[in-house]
Amino acid sequence: MSRAGQPVEITLYDTSDSTAFESVLSRRHEVEKFNLFIGPETSWGISSVARKAQNDSAWIINPFAVKDEQQVTKPRLLQANIPHNEMYAGAIDRFIEQYRDYVPVFIGRVDGAADKAPFTEQLKAALDKNSISYRVIAFHSVLTSEELQELSTDTATVFIPMSSSRNEFAKFSPALRDFRNQSLAQGGQTAIFGYPEWIAFRGEYLDQLGELNATIYSRFYSPTGDYLARHVATDYARWFGEDMTDAIPNQALLGFDIAMFTINSLRENGGKLVLPDPDGEEIVYDGLQSSFRPMLEQGDKGWTNHALYFITFKNDGTTTHDIVTVPCKNITIKK
Repeated sequence: MSRAGQPVEITLYDTSDSTAFESVLSRRHEVEKFNLFIGPETSWGISSVARKAQNDSAWIINPFAVKDEQQVTKPRLLQANIPHNEMYAGAIDRFIEQYRDYVPVFIGRVDGAADKAPFTEQLKAALDKNSISYRVIAFHSVLTSEELQELSTDTATVFIPMSSSRNEFAKFSPALRDFRNQSLAQGGQTAIFGYPEWIAFRGEYLDQLGELNATIYSRFYSPTGDYLARHVATDYARWFGEDMTDAIPNQALLGFDIAMFTINSLRENGGKLVLPDPDGEEIVYDGLQSSFRPMLEQGDKGWTNHALYFITFKNDGTTTHDIVTVPCKNITIKK
C-alpha cells in the first residue's frame, strides 16, 4: 500500500499496564491523529479506547475480545467475530438445509465430555420445530459397530457428536468409519457434522475427517496450501526475518485480513469504516483466513461481523468451503 503512494502509519501501545495506557489515551495530541484503533484485547481496554474514539470520531475494531458486546451501544465500534448465539443459529440453519434428507444421530459417551451440549440441545429443538426425527446413541468406553446396527445402512445418516475434543473423537471415529464403508457399499450416505476445534486436527485425525465426510462451522479458516496465503507467508519472512508462528488461527494472517479490510474501507468511504447504504447491500470482504460481513446493530449503534465459514473435508485430503452471512432479527444489513 505504501508503494502505491498511500502510506499507512501504525503505532503500537502496550496495554498490559492499565494505568500507563490510560495515561496515553489522555494525551489528546498523541491519539487525535488516529483513524482506527485495533483492539485492545480486553473489554476494559476497548471501553477506555471507546471513550476517546467516540469523542474524536475514530473507529475501533475488536478482533480479540470475542464475547465483548460494547458495539451494541457504541456507533463506531466493530466486533470482528460473529456472536456466539448467531454462530449457533447459522450452523443449525445450515445443518437443516444441508442434511434435510438425512437421519440425524446424536452420539456421546456416557459420563464423557459433553462440551457441545448447548449446541446439540439447540439443534434438537430446531429439529423438533421442523418435525425432523432424530436418534440418540449413548455408549460406554468406545462406540462399537454393534451399537450402530439399529441404523439403516442403505439410507442417509448424519452423526452429531456431543463433544468437540480429540479424545472423544478417537472413541467414536473407528465405528463411524466402519459404518460409512458399509453404507457406501449398500448405496447409502454417511456424514458427520462437527465443530471449529476440529480445524486443529492433524495427522490421522485430519485424515479421518475426510474419511467421515465431515462438515464443520468456524469463525475463520485458511485452506492448506492456499496460494495467496503462501505468498503472504513468504513476504512475512522476508520483511521480518522469521517465519510466521504456527498457530490456529494464524495471528499474522489475522493481521493481514484486518488491515486489508479496514484500511481499504476507510479510504473508500472517506474515513469511515462502514457506511449505511439505502439499498441494504452487503459489505463483503473474503480474506485469507478471516472474512467480514458487517451488520449494523438496531438503533443505529455499532457493527457486528456476521461471516461464518462452513468447511467440508474430502476423502482425498482436500477441503471445500463457503462463507455465509448469518442473518439476525436484531441486526440489519448495511453497507
